Order: sequence, then C-alpha cells, then structure tokens
Amino acid sequence: MKESLQIVQTGGSSITKFNSIFSHDSKYLLCPCGNLVKVFSVATGECFQRLNGHCKLVTMICHHPRVQLQILSSSLDGTVKVWDYEDGILLSTCDFNVPLLGIFAHSCYSTVAFVIQQSDDSNELYRFTLNTIPSKTSDIACSLLAKNVVKDCSKRIAFSEKFAVVSYSNRLLVFINPQHAERDEKIRHVLKDNAPAITCISCHPVEECFATGHANGEIRIWFNISDVKNVISSIQHWHSLEVLSLKFSSSGSTVLSGGHEGVLVQWLEDSKNFLPRLGSAITNVAVSKDSTLFAVSLLDNSILIITNYFTIKQTFDGFTAIGQNLPCGICYDSNTNACVTNGKPGHLLFYLPDKDIQLYNLDIVSRNFISSVDLEKPLSKTNILKVGFGGTFDGVKHMATMEFDQAKQRDEKLKFWRFSDTDQQWVLETIVKSPHDGCGITSLTFSPANNACVTTSQAGFAKIWFKHDEEGWLCEMSLSFRDLPCNDSTFSEDGSVLALAFGHTVCFCDISNNEEMQLMLSHSESIKSIFFGRQSCQHLLVAATSEELLCWNVMTKSMYWSSHIHKINFLICDIHSENMAVFTNSNKIFVFQPSDKQPHYSHNLSIDVTAACFVPSKNCDIAWQAKSELYLVSKEMSVHKFCVKSEVDDASNLSRMIIKSDQVTPMSNYLSSTQQKTAKTVNSNRLQETTVDDTLRYILDTPCHVLPSMSTLCDQFISSLLLQQPSDQSEDISKHNKNDNFEETEAKNDKKASKDEDLLEELEKRVEQVKVEDFEWIQPLCKRKLEEFSC
Repeated sequence: MKESLQIVQTGGSSITKFNSIFSHDSKYLLCPCGNLVKVFSVATGECFQRLNGHCKLVTMICHHPRVQLQILSSSLDGTVKVWDYEDGILLSTCDFNVPLLGIFAHSCYSTVAFVIQQSDDSNELYRFTLNTIPSKTSDIACSLLAKNVVKDCSKRIAFSEKFAVVSYSNRLLVFINPQHAERDEKIRHVLKDNAPAITCISCHPVEECFATGHANGEIRIWFNISDVKNVISSIQHWHSLEVLSLKFSSSGSTVLSGGHEGVLVQWLEDSKNFLPRLGSAITNVAVSKDSTLFAVSLLDNSILIITNYFTIKQTFDGFTAIGQNLPCGICYDSNTNACVTNGKPGHLLFYLPDKDIQLYNLDIVSRNFISSVDLEKPLSKTNILKVGFGGTFDGVKHMATMEFDQAKQRDEKLKFWRFSDTDQQWVLETIVKSPHDGCGITSLTFSPANNACVTTSQAGFAKIWFKHDEEGWLCEMSLSFRDLPCNDSTFSEDGSVLALAFGHTVCFCDISNNEEMQLMLSHSESIKSIFFGRQSCQHLLVAATSEELLCWNVMTKSMYWSSHIHKINFLICDIHSENMAVFTNSNKIFVFQPSDKQPHYSHNLSIDVTAACFVPSKNCDIAWQAKSELYLVSKEMSVHKFCVKSEVDDASNLSRMIIKSDQVTPMSNYLSSTQQKTAKTVNSNRLQETTVDDTLRYILDTPCHVLPSMSTLCDQFISSLLLQQPSDQSEDISKHNKNDNFEETEAKNDKKASKDEDLLEELEKRVEQVKVEDFEWIQPLCKRKLEEFSC
C-alpha cells in the first residue's frame, strides 16, 4: 500500500556557512541553518528557537533597524521575512520574486534595508523601504545601487553610520549616506595591479574608516575614504594564508581577524593578541553589542563563544559531518541511542537525529589540526573508513574503527574500543597496524553471538578477530576464495552463519566450529552488499549488484526472487524489524521485506542521499516505520525523514519552541527546588520568631554587601507585620480531615471563621498604626500579602 508521505528536514545543515549575529542583550546567538534560523542560548548552549518559514536556503540575517527584538532574514526563495525571535513569530513577509543572496540593515537607516538580488547576468545591490511591507511584488520600491556584486556578499559588503562599502577583487565602491545615495553617487577606489585580491571587509562603527582582508594575508586599514586623491591606508600582516573573516569591535578600538590557520587574532593599536589551536579554519567572526563576547565560526560547523579575555565560554556544535562524503556511512549505536558517522576530521560524530542534537565527537585518530602552507596542495588526512558496534558480552560493549590515509596510502589502523561504565566513555583496547596491508577495507562486522569481528578487503581476504582477556583482539582466521575481492560480510541474526561476498559469489561458513566455506550462490555480476533478513525473514539473504536485487533462501539453497533496479547505490537493513531499503543513483528509494518482492513503499526523492539509517522509534504513524524510522543524509549534509501529510502540516508552523526557558538545566532545576524549600523553611521560622523591630534592625544593621535581594527583604518585613494564628487553631485545622463527625466539623468551621474575622480586624488595626506613607514603595506588596492572608 502506497502512503502519501513527504520528506521533511529534521536537522543537519551548516550553522557556519553564513554570518551569525548576537542579540542586542547578548543572551542569544542567531545562526542561519538550512531553511531556518536557529536561536541559541549563550548561557546554556541549547537551541532556544527555530524560526521555520522559508522554503529554501536562508542566506543571511540582520537586526531590524528600529525594533531590537526583531530580525530580518533573506532566502533563495526570494522573500524577506521579519521575525520576533524571542517569541518565534513571523511578523511579515516581503516577496521579491528573485533569489536573494543577502540582506543588510543599520540602526542609523531606520526606514530602509538593502538586499542582494541574484540574476542570470549579475548580482545586484538594491535599497528598499521598510516602513510598510507590500503584499505584491510590483509594489516594492527598489533602488539599484551596485551591479556585479560577488556571490559571497556577506563578507564583501559592510555598512557604518555614515557610509557603506561594496568590495570587489581589486576595487572598492563607497556610498556616503547610503540611505539616500543614488547609484551614480559613489566613490571609487581602485587597487594597484599588483595588489592582492580583497577577500573580506569590515567598517568602523563610528569613524570614516574600514578594514579589508586580502588573499595574501594582509589587512589594510583605510582612512579619509571620502577623498579619492588623499585616501590613506596602512598595512598589517600576520596571516600566512588568505584572511577569511574580519570584524571591528563595537567601539572600533580593536579588529578581529581569522583564517585557515585556526588562530583568532585581535589587532590593537600597538600590539596583537592571539587565541591559537581552535581546531579548524575560522570562517566568520561576530561581535556582541558590548564587545564582551565574540562568536567564532569554524569550518567544522561549530561556533565558539569567546570572551574579551580570550577564554572559551560556550560551544555550539552543528552537524559536524559538513564537508565530507561520510566514508563510514551511518550506523546505530544502541548504547547511546544515537546515529554514528564521520564528524570532525579524525572524529566520530554521535548524533540524535530526532532531536537534532549532537552528543559529542569522539577522537579516533588523535591528531591536531594543521593548516596547509599552500591551499592548492592540501595536507593529506587520515580518515575513518569503517565503524562497527558489537553486542554486550560479559557486561562490556565493543566498537571497532578502521582508519586510513587514502591520499598517501599509509597509516592503516584497526582499533578496538570498549565502553567504560565507570568513566562513561570509550576506551581504546587494541591497535592493529596494517591489518590488510593498505589494500582497502570494504566491510567491518561484529558477530551478534560472541566477541568476534570480521574485516574484509579488496585484496580478497576476510579476517576473523576474537577477543582475549590478556592479549586483546587477535586474528585467528583468514579466509579467501579464488583470489576474488571480498566486497562485504554479514552475520545471521543468531550469529551462527557468516556470509562473505567474494566477487560475484557468496560463501558461507561457521566461525565457531572452524568449518570450511561453502559456496552458496553465484551471479554474473559482482555483488556489492549482502544482508541477512531479520526476525521472520532470518532464513533469507538479500544481495545487491549494480543493476539487480537478489534474494536467496538459505534453507533450500535456491533463489527466492530477483528484481531489476537500475544503478543501485547502496542497501541498508533494519536490525529491529524485517525492513530493508535500497537507494539508487537516480534518487529513488524502495522499502521492502525479503519475504516479499513487491516493495512496501517507493519514492522519488528530491535530495541526493549519501547515507541512511534506521533508528528505533515507537511514535511513528507510518505502518512500515512502526518499529524504526528511516533517516536520510543528503550530500549537503542535511538530515531528513518521512512524514505523513498531516504531520507535515502540523510541523509547518512558523516557529517551534524548543525549550520554555533558556536557563533550564538539571543543576538549575535542583538548585531552584532546594532554594524554594530553604526559603519556605526560613520564611516560616522568621514568621514565627521575628518581630517588626527585629526585622528592621536586621535590615539596617546588616552590611549592604551581604544583604539579600530587595524582594526577600520586603517579604520578611511584611511577614513580620502579620499576626500568627494561635497554636490551638492550627491543631484544629490539622484535625479537620480526621474528624468523622459532621456536626463537630461544622462547629469547628464556624469557630475558625469567627477567629479569622477577629484576626483580620486586629491585623487591620496593626497595619493602620504603621505610617504607610513612609513605605510607599512596598504598598503593592502589602496589598498582596493581605490578600494572601485573607484567602
């Protein structure tokens, strides 16, 4: 049965591709991420809001020039949207009907904003009015300011209070008073022929000055820019490679720069400060309004919040697999309920796709980041090619990784890890150097029945590794068949049978009894991948070639069915159900069970899928995803899943609140509950033991630097004015629920009511004696306390 499903993006994408901005109060950091804008809390590191409304890539965000709690966002869908980012509300939309590459606004230009429109011929800078958002595209009043703007406009255009600068590779256009300037009212500065190309630009917030970063690592500071003949520039040089980001502080006293070296440089008037070893190239730098915080965006899709003392305060990690082709694919880790794939260079990423949360990056290779001397000749890196997780035996969970420097064909290492329950981290157990002599590993599979692992290579060998208590992991068996390359391996669900794909054949063996291999099947084409069925289909074996999907019955040793599928890309299996999924190079997916040739679901995808994984789930409304949901990763490193139409409509709200409070953490919850209990105890004791004189003496005699908050003092003072109920009355109230005699209860209630009236009269007399005019600042609190007492 074919269900009406749609692909929706649940996470992934880059949070560092475009510039981030701080909120005016420095509480939040706003980052364009795919088709939405993420609002992160600087205090906790949590994603506070998701502004979801654009249908294509968000290219830039900026502050609203008049309203501090609003931002503007531009997108390739041709719209500019106005958001209230704290409440997550879309306020208005302006449709330009052309892709937009960027948007700019400044508080000094309160009525206008600027957009970069993408066209077939060139990218153009336009100015439009922000007073009213028109409903029709034809009603938008735009003024052309510049043509042939570079595509990376966020780094090449900058605005200040008095001017704006548009930079090209070898020239600069300066617009004085851009709010009213016309296209021909510009100042042109042309660099010399031998001058290095401009890569980024930043304007001084107050003075008539701006800075440019160049391809050779130079930083030039430009003064007197309104006078073409007498313009002054000074050169500063530290970076060895091109400057990727440049930013003035809010006061303009310092300049921050970053590049491929992974070092943040702070330029002062006569000195420099450095923050080295950030782990990746710096792509963007943002500065808070008070210049106390810097947001440094790195190429590995992470953002560091750095204080003005150059200490790291917070880290925001995106889907750090950005920029890779995921050589080890995606697999599921039952220990953390996370998907595991390639993360930062030399790391494994543990990621929760349903929550779009990155748990951590596990360092596998243990190598520091080194920048290349020549960008045209990048340094070779050791990549993680395979990862596999074993079962839990003797209370220990195991993992194996294979790393290899493919560029230089060296540093092949097979590493075995165990999870330490005490330290709650993976601990390295065994390192095997050159297990397959650098011939290219093709698979890594654990046995579900015991501590055994199989690795295969293109050299034609399958090696079986066993765990020993003292020696670690050792190779006890090596299998080959007719010098054919071993492309894949898989265990049956009970671990009794190991299947190996040698070229166009599949062989079986029982590793527990050291039996010889048996030829199970042969085909005309080379077999790319194989999987045993699960649960009711565990007697079936599915194999995929480049053009055909085959299913064999292991019990009868005969072909069960075959299906022709053009250009198969890869095959995956769900270990928690009978489902399998096959993906083609033409972006088609077929979800099926080995027991049935007809697929349960097929779909023409609108994304290029590079990896996929089944993740256990119990809350899915889709029939074939009752036990596990299928998550897809595109080549752009965005994470997607299937949803029914109703879920898509519900999820298409303009925003989604992630957490109610940006300050909520486990520790804050514990502290708040403890403080509430302590406050109740202290207040009750003080209510019973302190008088007005004692409270006033406490307030006046205590040194000011150790006094509690004013709200606490007010509560104590007003509470001291209240009269306490007699002890016999409290005893009557406590015995009220235990008395079964209705008449006696009624009598006590009447007695209690009369006593309450007497208490209220006496309290009012007591309050009238106090000169309230001397305490006008606490009158609202007095009223509130009286109301609470009367209730």
